[in-house]
Amino acid sequence: MGLSFSGSVFAQKKGGAQAKEEAALLKAQMQEAARQEELAQQRKIAEQNARQVLSSKEWAVYLNPTSGKGKAEVDTLVFTAEGQILAKNLSDKGYGQSNFQLKAQDDGSAAWETMQTDKDGNLAFLRGVLKGREISGTLSLQPVKGTAVSYSYTTIAPVAAVVPDVPAKEEKSKKNKK
Repeated sequence: MGLSFSGSVFAQKKGGAQAKEEAALLKAQMQEAARQEELAQQRKIAEQNARQVLSSKEWAVYLNPTSGKGKAEVDTLVFTAEGQILAKNLSDKGYGQSNFQLKAQDDGSAAWETMQTDKDGNLAFLRGVLKGREISGTLSLQPVKGTAVSYSYTTIAPVAAVVPDVPAKEEKSKKNKK
């Protein structure tokens, strides 16, 4: 009887320690889930802020060849309120406007990327990281025939938003209505 009594006490102690371990593990898991939820919320806010910083602005970029060969080029990136991007010089070469993906990072920055094609199937990959009011990124041109060329750039946020041009007729009719 003494043996069975001490055995049950040992089992209770062992079970009590196991229950404490399980409770501590559950508590740690709940804390981690709360931390992940808070990070997700912070990323969502950072993404909204990034879209606002990018939206309806023209960003002048100086494209420097990553190979070190060739000359720097200038282009203008235009981010629309609808979540699209247009590179003006690429557009002049037949590349279309495209949607871009934006993902907020844990450090408060936001990474975006897009792919554009022209009528011949040539590809242009645009990527950038917005941190504060500065973007650093890359442009990679991958022609169907020929050698791929990559550029890097850094730019700061423009001061004013892009205001769409209003044709003169509409402008006059607005004045007449006043």
